Amino acid sequence: MKPVLMLFLVALPTNMLGQDAKALCEKTDALLSARNLSEAKQTIEEAYKLAPKDYEVLCRYSRVLVLFGDEQKESEREKIYLRALELAEEAVALNSGRALGYVRRAAARGKVALFKGVLSVADMVKATRDDAEKAIKLQNDGEQTLASAHYILGRTHLKLIEQPKVIRKPLGLDWGNLDDAVLNLKKATELRKGYIMFHLDYARALIKKKQLDEAKKELAAISQLEPTEFGDEVRKQEAFALMSELK
Repeated sequence: MKPVLMLFLVALPTNMLGQDAKALCEKTDALLSARNLSEAKQTIEEAYKLAPKDYEVLCRYSRVLVLFGDEQKESEREKIYLRALELAEEAVALNSGRALGYVRRAAARGKVALFKGVLSVADMVKATRDDAEKAIKLQNDGEQTLASAHYILGRTHLKLIEQPKVIRKPLGLDWGNLDDAVLNLKKATELRKGYIMFHLDYARALIKKKQLDEAKKELAAISQLEPTEFGDEVRKQEAFALMSELK
């Protein structure tokens, strides 16, 4: 940062910096809703320069980096996910009484665990579960945050049961089960209706549970939903492929 600009920022009242950061956070949210990830990333980076210790900024920056990492080459993802995790850690340290920070930390940590392979980072998987459960217990950041917490918890269970319990048990991961996957993913879809990511993984859980009629309903519903999140076009294709397999 240039010295003149640094002096200008130092001279600004703290409340003005907070107002500017808040406006940038709101702009970031709007850009994400419009699925403009590039500008959203630039905007939240501006907010972070203004207010690097602001809870809302840290939470949003972590989320943006998780989404950004998903779009990058595989060789670049881990570093980005780890940075997202660092930002979420800072958010939780600033305010351990709010659910959003735990959700953001669970999301970032879950991405790292998936990248590395869940069986190789058992402690990270347990911590992801713990953060999701903490956010569900707090229930103080709105239904969307609560829905994400249930989704992360359900998705964690669903991912774990891909491996036999006998393999998971020595690692302390034998708690993963299909019933909890179905329960939490269903709750996520109820709290945030029409969110393709949640409905798709709920359908996958229902298929594993052999509840095929219910799974077909979920998959059919996805075909009528408008994309709202990065990767939704691909998810709609995956839903169509699953539906075709079930016919």
